[in-house]
Amino acid sequence: MKNRKITYHNYDIVFKYATQVMKDRMLDFLGLKTAPISEVIPTELPYIEARRQNEDYIFKLKDGTYLHLEFQTTLTQKDIIRFMIYDARLYEQFPGEINTAVIYTGDRELKEVGPIQGGSLNYSPEIITLKTEGIEAVLHEEERKVLEKKQPDILKVLFSPLMVDRDRVEDTVKKAVKIIKKMEGEDRDRDKLLAALIVLVDKLVDENI
Repeated sequence: MKNRKITYHNYDIVFKYATQVMKDRMLDFLGLKTAPISEVIPTELPYIEARRQNEDYIFKLKDGTYLHLEFQTTLTQKDIIRFMIYDARLYEQFPGEINTAVIYTGDRELKEVGPIQGGSLNYSPEIITLKTEGIEAVLHEEERKVLEKKQPDILKVLFSPLMVDRDRVEDTVKKAVKIIKKMEGEDRDRDKLLAALIVLVDKLVDENI
């Protein structure tokens, strides 16, 4: 992955692919109890300043509401304020109910991060932590399925690097890549899954993997 460059366009393509392939299981897997995804909304909204990396995803759901999904390796109260401003501008273009969920993959406890309570201005995004124990056993089980010509749980494989501490990310990515490469099917499908994996862990992995 050395010298890789993840562009805004890459993020859009890969995440759209992920939502198409995994359909509505993805949101349930992340712990989000929402209506199914109807469509992916472009994130390049007017008057919204450029982001260093395109890490936010906007979905229109089948009940007419919107879901703003963020992946964060660090999270501060300033980030919460930034999301609030983004959602206000999103509402200007897409009036309706907007719910924000932050998938936090960092190692630090979020002691000073919370809802914004400013009189008439209140903002309470949902913060979800994916960390889990025993991910090695999970990946071992998914690899066993592949070796037995069975379909693995792609979500568990794809999101596994987000479920471990930072010092274990590189090793977990390599295990996930190994499983994907062993999967049966078209090369282009495996390549898309590998691309999705790279995009999701772009901020977590070292440049020399």
